[in-house]
Amino acid sequence: AAWSVLAEHRRFPATFGNVHHYVTALDSVDAALANVLSNAGEISEIQGADEESKATLAVEILAARDQLPSASLRANLVASLELGSYIDVEEIAAETGDLFALLLKHDIISDTAESYEHLAATDWPTRRAFIRESEKFASYMTPELAQPDLAVLLAESEIEDAIKRVVVEQSAAYAEVAGQRGLNELARLAVRYRRTIPSAVVQKMAQGGASAQYVVPLLEPHLGDLARADLFAILQALSGEYSSLTTVGRTSLHVANTPADRALLECLKSHGTVSSYDTSVTPIKVNRKRK
Repeated sequence: AAWSVLAEHRRFPATFGNVHHYVTALDSVDAALANVLSNAGEISEIQGADEESKATLAVEILAARDQLPSASLRANLVASLELGSYIDVEEIAAETGDLFALLLKHDIISDTAESYEHLAATDWPTRRAFIRESEKFASYMTPELAQPDLAVLLAESEIEDAIKRVVVEQSAAYAEVAGQRGLNELARLAVRYRRTIPSAVVQKMAQGGASAQYVVPLLEPHLGDLARADLFAILQALSGEYSSLTTVGRTSLHVANTPADRALLECLKSHGTVSSYDTSVTPIKVNRKRK
């Protein structure tokens, strides 16, 4: 019965023995013990403590969010226990903020897909912090794992390029789970990294609403091999006047003046829809075949 009074007045040090006995006696980390732990910042004299008792205390500390609202303090307290094995993330309530990133930093939880999936019900800033701290995310990331955050992950400047490059290199798989914004970001990065991606993925990007400024450069490597029907299907899905390039007509059209656009127009001349074009002006003025 004296524990809480002693803790309230900080009359005992935050040694493992004291804290362990306190939590065992009162069955929780209460406000009085939180006062002791906050003042100490770490748990001392852990030598000789058994691993099961340390793990149990670690879980209790991590659960004391109301008494110890600082995620950094809770992570530091658990780190000071020098656990011999990882805590199962299922024993830790998922919460928004930096806690899980800090646990990863201190090597308290495993750097695995299971740890990341545990944060599914939190928010993107929480998962972003975890990804930034992770050293292995690129190796266990899958389209299913990344799907909820794919678009923002690809657009986020704080996510390292190594992770984004994995997505681009596996564009066929990731395009299957990407929405309109995700497809646009995937196309943008493919252009930025100068990666050639399958023509079927380029078509999916176009039909999914990706910007023509990214689709046309990605289309360029396939112009010599792409069937007329497939090429026209891609162009008809693009915004601007690209769809009109697939038909003959009397009115002039205008497209961006880029190497990829010039290559496209030259290809369309062979398909009989473009008659001539003027590259001395920007945008390019395109004259179509009349019949």
